[in-house]
Amino acid sequence: MIREVHLGGTYDESASGVTEAGLQLKEASADGGQSSLTVAFFGVGGDKIARPRGPLSVYDLGWEFRGVLAQSRGIHSIVQQADVVHIHGIWGPHCRIGARIARALGKPYTISIHGMLTSWALSRAAMKKAIYYSMIEKKNLMKASCLRVLTEAEAQDCRRLGLPNPIAIIPHAISE
Repeated sequence: MIREVHLGGTYDESASGVTEAGLQLKEASADGGQSSLTVAFFGVGGDKIARPRGPLSVYDLGWEFRGVLAQSRGIHSIVQQADVVHIHGIWGPHCRIGARIARALGKPYTISIHGMLTSWALSRAAMKKAIYYSMIEKKNLMKASCLRVLTEAEAQDCRRLGLPNPIAIIPHAISE
């Protein structure tokens, strides 16, 4: 059995579909008996996870004000137990810290882009993202074992940025 860890930015509903998409992907993996799953979010806030999520262990890693050191310790202890790390989204501390720790521990990691590299998304706060991308995010993406995207267009966005990684095009499942 594969021990899989998923890292997400937040479980707060303001994070839109990224959080829910990540949780549904984890649940689908668990339903298939493929892996034991751990999910870690920043700022879970105790009562935020209202419904049971199956065989998931959920960790609250705090939020920005807790500091990078506390977040790093939390992620390190979780990633250390994993065979593979799946990071959901980019531009946040969960990606920066999670990718760095996975590399340091020799753990393969994949990043689900969740549409965050489209031209439209990059045009929002473009200067900040350009600086952050060149200093931090590009390395995280380049060193990922695989990039997960939803569509062929999203895969082309990755190639346009010069990312040579294997890309898995896995659309979201539609639930009734």
